[in-house]
Amino acid sequence: VSGQRIFKDFFYHAGPVFPYTLAFFFCLLGFGKYAFFAHLLSMSSLMIVLVYATVEGRLRASLVLLVSASTAVGFYWHYPFPHYTHDAMAWGLVGFPFLVRTLPFADPRKAFGCGLVCGFFACVSYLTKLSVGVPFLAVYLAFFLASPFKLSSLSGYATGVLAALGSIGILIGGFEHYRFHTHSYMSTQEHRLGRFWNLSEYLSNFYWVVIAVTAGYFRREILKHRELCLLLLGSAGIAVFSLISGSIKPLTHAPLLGLTGGLAFVLFEKERAGGDSSARRLSGRICQASVAALLAVQILWTGIWCTGFAFQKFRKDQAKTILFDVQTIHTYRLQSGPMKGWLTQADWGLYLDQIVAFVKEKVPPGDSLLALPPWEMVYPLTGRESYRNWPYEVVPQTLSQRQYEIARNQFLAHPPDWIVLFKHPGAPRTVLNSYTDYLRLDKLIIMNYQVEWKMGLVAILRRNEGQALRV
Repeated sequence: VSGQRIFKDFFYHAGPVFPYTLAFFFCLLGFGKYAFFAHLLSMSSLMIVLVYATVEGRLRASLVLLVSASTAVGFYWHYPFPHYTHDAMAWGLVGFPFLVRTLPFADPRKAFGCGLVCGFFACVSYLTKLSVGVPFLAVYLAFFLASPFKLSSLSGYATGVLAALGSIGILIGGFEHYRFHTHSYMSTQEHRLGRFWNLSEYLSNFYWVVIAVTAGYFRREILKHRELCLLLLGSAGIAVFSLISGSIKPLTHAPLLGLTGGLAFVLFEKERAGGDSSARRLSGRICQASVAALLAVQILWTGIWCTGFAFQKFRKDQAKTILFDVQTIHTYRLQSGPMKGWLTQADWGLYLDQIVAFVKEKVPPGDSLLALPPWEMVYPLTGRESYRNWPYEVVPQTLSQRQYEIARNQFLAHPPDWIVLFKHPGAPRTVLNSYTDYLRLDKLIIMNYQVEWKMGLVAILRRNEGQALRV
């Protein structure tokens, strides 16, 4: 939006699709809450429509409604702010309705078309968030390897992947910087691999219940329904993989539970249409009811959570049961420009408004500004260009050695005129800010900057005028 290029002018640890999606809505509506709301509404609607299209015409209206409701509350409802995990889920899911509604493949052209769509949007998902896109790519590849028209479907799949890489590569001006920054970030996240050895991680959000119920019922007919079974298992695998490899809390993140339950319902409906014995039909109804109950509980739980309730922690020293307690976290309405009225945390929102007011009034338009986390929103709210050759988010221990050197050398070569920083609670007195301490810049800042404004743990510093940077 301001002319900077992702990966080239600032570090970013994920794919380019999410920032460009946000930029698209900013170009349409300008930066502000309306652009954020349009993004949320568009991606949530896309996800619901895709799941609806996957099961519509194959299930009773009541089950379609249940599956769609589960998708609605499990996607962006609990996290009302754009997030690349959810966007990656939506892009990757585009292939599911094409596959389910086309099965079984009747000719090579349909197989090629499905492969093309799945390959393209799975790659878009990968270029949104790697840990979501990789399982989508793997699931679609496994599906086409098991299909009767392997050559056609795999050709379409490869064409789709290459088309997505080519089009997005042109948009960002090549993949050299993308590979460097994303691989640098990945090299610092090896500790997450240990979570894959923890069995309890695979039980998150009860996807295993749907798989277990369906597998128990279809244990002798899995090969008969192998395509749908692959998609059912794949949808659960994608969701669980993204949870294990990510940082979003499982309790309020179940975007594909509705899809997984919907595919299970489709399998049960196909079997019921086959006219099995009464005992077999009764068993199928019990299995369907179990999956439906799980989705209903998920909808109720997410609804309770999102309306401001959460479980209160049980204290052993108090003789009382676990009760519901109203959350009062987001109580402050921002007053700054295009975000005016947006509810946020009181401490963060009040500080942000004060910082924005100071920068607009006191900081000359031509001066450079470095807003350290969590104050990155100061840039668009004040119309300032963000500090170049700097990480989008400076998280200690997530920069590779080369990235670390680039960021530190950028500060030394082009010190910002102003710095907005936050001293983290509990940090030692000798530490100015955890990010600047990580980059070994605290002493430099203390020697070369003066405090111009301070409020609580937040300060705005100005570089000493007419002096070269003292190292």
